[in-house]
Amino acid sequence: MKTILLAEDNEPIRRIVQRSLSRIHRQVIPAADGWEAWQEYILHRDRIDLVITDHDMPRMNGAQLIQEIRKDELKRTPIILMSAHDLGDNVRELYNVQDFLLKPFNINKLYELVNAHIGGYH
Repeated sequence: MKTILLAEDNEPIRRIVQRSLSRIHRQVIPAADGWEAWQEYILHRDRIDLVITDHDMPRMNGAQLIQEIRKDELKRTPIILMSAHDLGDNVRELYNVQDFLLKPFNINKLYELVNAHIGGYH
């Protein structure tokens, strides 16, 4: 089973995304902010296949989390950045991520991106 680290400070959104990913047989490690996500990443880095992070979060924002992950990692973990704000056309290059998801989003779009980066679901 593939493992996803999910960093989202909005609890209802975090629960919906976690539940949706569980439906497609993904294990989700939830984190309420960037700092908590960084701690979870340190503990579980060897088994995390994908990171999905919000941009605007307390204590450590998504950009800072991504920067820490990119400095630390031995493997190139795919990262999907989410935001309620359009971050521009070059968001992938600017933030060093594989994809960007503008909130609110259709859950099928999330499934499509997860499938693109860590394989299909049934």
